[in-house]
Amino acid sequence: MNVALLVTGKTEWHGLGPALERLFPGHPFRMYPSKGEVASFGEAFPFNGFTTAELKAEHRSRPPEAASELVSRAAIAAFEDNDLVVILDDLEVCNRETPALALDVFRAAVCAHLADIRGASLRGRTAERLRERVSLHLAAPMIESWFFAYPDALRAYCQLAAIPALAQGDPEDFFTADSMYDAATESHCLCWVTDGREKNRRPKWLGDVDRRRHPKGYLQWLCRDPQAPTCTRYSESEIGLGVTLLKRLEWREVLGGSVPRMRYLASMVDDIADALGQPPCTGSLSPAQLHPLTSRRTPRPSPVLRNL
Repeated sequence: MNVALLVTGKTEWHGLGPALERLFPGHPFRMYPSKGEVASFGEAFPFNGFTTAELKAEHRSRPPEAASELVSRAAIAAFEDNDLVVILDDLEVCNRETPALALDVFRAAVCAHLADIRGASLRGRTAERLRERVSLHLAAPMIESWFFAYPDALRAYCQLAAIPALAQGDPEDFFTADSMYDAATESHCLCWVTDGREKNRRPKWLGDVDRRRHPKGYLQWLCRDPQAPTCTRYSESEIGLGVTLLKRLEWREVLGGSVPRMRYLASMVDDIADALGQPPCTGSLSPAQLHPLTSRRTPRPSPVLRNL
């Protein structure tokens, strides 16, 4: 069976397919946009996330353009030779408190897409394909949270400047307990201080939101390098640390444990397992491990996607 992955981050585009192929051996995972599309777009890829900015109640009636574009591309993929189409977007720190709103907004984008289709026959067939073959899943609050589910891997691959310190056990509810990171300023970056305070050299780990809840920012801090242009060795490029960590994700450690955690991720894995008709190589997931908002097993009165 063929699984299409529509992603909104370069780390995911480069690394998620290989990671899932380790979890579900024998099944190909296709990245969208395709390599041909990327060659045409240049650096303007992958797809834009619809959660990049804070979502408001009014977005239920006027979904962001990015959500509409994701639905449109997923509908095309659903008519190609794909048995399952998985859209994966970061929830982002700015929407971490309102995940249900994010799903409502995407549902509205699906309904708007169907309403714009002329012809009842095509509209009906598109609605059916979306319900049967397309799912939306969330990385909470972003893909980098997955890496903190098994800190030993971080230490092995990243040569960290410090030991990761989280305030609770579920990385999807990310919150650091690292006082040095919380108090860090530009003065901690040698390049910024000595080579000129240019905007494109500002330390990436400073960020513009609550850094304690920002897994990518914390990872950039843990991988800080005063000699690097933006004061970190962490990169989302094809050969960067983010892709390395994702490709080598320790699935048994990330999805295991006696206390349910990483439930958004588990819901995606369970959804893929259901479509493929086989459990992941780590073993089947229990309902308690799945997030009810994105689990395919949650009853939906009028579904528009497999899990929504």
